[in-house]
Amino acid sequence: MSLPLENTLEEARQEVLVRIGMAESAAHNASIHGRVDSAIRRAHKLYFAKVQWQQNRSREDITLTTDVNEYDFPDSMSIGKISCIYVEQDNGRPSHLGEGTTSQIRYSLSRSSGRPRYFEFLDKNIAIYPAPTDEWTNLVVDFQRREPELYNASERLVVDSELVVAQATVYMKLSLGMPGVGEEQSIVSDYFNAVRALQVSDRNYTTTTPSRRNYGSRWNRRSSPGNYLSNASTNDGYVDQEGYARF
Repeated sequence: MSLPLENTLEEARQEVLVRIGMAESAAHNASIHGRVDSAIRRAHKLYFAKVQWQQNRSREDITLTTDVNEYDFPDSMSIGKISCIYVEQDNGRPSHLGEGTTSQIRYSLSRSSGRPRYFEFLDKNIAIYPAPTDEWTNLVVDFQRREPELYNASERLVVDSELVVAQATVYMKLSLGMPGVGEEQSIVSDYFNAVRALQVSDRNYTTTTPSRRNYGSRWNRRSSPGNYLSNASTNDGYVDQEGYARF
């Protein structure tokens, strides 16, 4: 069974017009449609940025090319909303990628090929270091799909419809000088807190600099031996703050 569909822009517009008491008069005042649509887009953008919505989760495989570092950033992805990224071997074995690089890493590893170990977003591309050898076949990315523009009446929201409609109603009442804005906003905030608890973790990868984990990493080493793998074959083995062994 598929997930229920969110409202189209037109459906959301009609609901906002009902809530501000202008559903009947809107037929004689076409300009109000543009204002309502703008309020809906504003509310949608706000809550799209705040939460990774379950229904927007997706995964894409990017085919790797031997000795090539940079790959196009897929059009369907929303940068800053990537929750997992790794490479796969030809036998399906995954390998974690560290986020971010330094100039030293970029210089040394861009001159060689092997098992990719780091990634970064650069010039609207995804760059991995070192470049893959032929046994590494796919770059796999879990992400939240890009936000729709919401200018076409038939486009669907990708954020909880009630939340968007309720927030757009607040914006319209504020714009029109209607009473009860504070009370309405309080209701919206309560509903948002309840909805957010049912969605995905807000933890995303950074898009530029290396992360600094709480329990030590290759960027910020600690002296405690418990933070590192005793049998690590390289100098960058560590246990991250979620308890996973990383190489």
